[in-house]
Amino acid sequence: EGKGGLSAVRSAMAETAEVTEAKRKKPSSKAKPSAAEPAVAGVPSATKRGEAERYASMVSMVKQDLLGHFRPEFLNRLDEIVVFRALAPSELRDVAALMVADVTRRTHEAQGVALTVGPALLERIISEGSSQRFGARPLRRTVQRLVEDAVAQAVLEGFLKLGHDATLDCEPAGAGGSPGSAAVAKVCVTRTAGPAGGAETCWVEVAASAGIEEGPPQAAAAAGSDAPEAYAAGR
Repeated sequence: EGKGGLSAVRSAMAETAEVTEAKRKKPSSKAKPSAAEPAVAGVPSATKRGEAERYASMVSMVKQDLLGHFRPEFLNRLDEIVVFRALAPSELRDVAALMVADVTRRTHEAQGVALTVGPALLERIISEGSSQRFGARPLRRTVQRLVEDAVAQAVLEGFLKLGHDATLDCEPAGAGGSPGSAAVAKVCVTRTAGPAGGAETCWVEVAASAGIEEGPPQAAAAAGSDAPEAYAAGR
């Protein structure tokens, strides 16, 4: 019976591999671009050229700034100077989604709670966790404050237990609710116990900020949105 089961699994894997290979080799049904399309298709190319020129200008500016701070003998010892582009909003959203997914997975494994992060809270994480000066570095601390700390507080208060489904969210900007104060932020935790269980809601308090990236708005504005972020590393 064991050999028969193993053979069945192998057969199923082989069939899956054949189907996958057939789908991969299947010719695309998309129509070829017409003669009128190159004019439209040229727009992204022009945009990419503009971005490449802007990046080259930024690299030149960074190198000139480094020459003003360090001696050429020191800079000559560096193998490479890497200048990072600022993350686009869509990229920040992807990074935040990956971090939140990791927290929900660990919460389910450790506490047995199926966790969901609502859209308003996700937007708040992206807003508070991104910085023109620090990029996506504050995202990790923001996810910890608004998601991990909120879940931990709800568990400590006995509101969340094994088998609960929980949704974390907050009131959208300008919607009233219970946003908290300058020192404390409030996260809404909604729990359900199984398919037939009713929903119950509570607000838990977490820290409103963390890290050194938070500061007066005028300080961030003075830094400029185009300020490059350089990383010089000697290997």
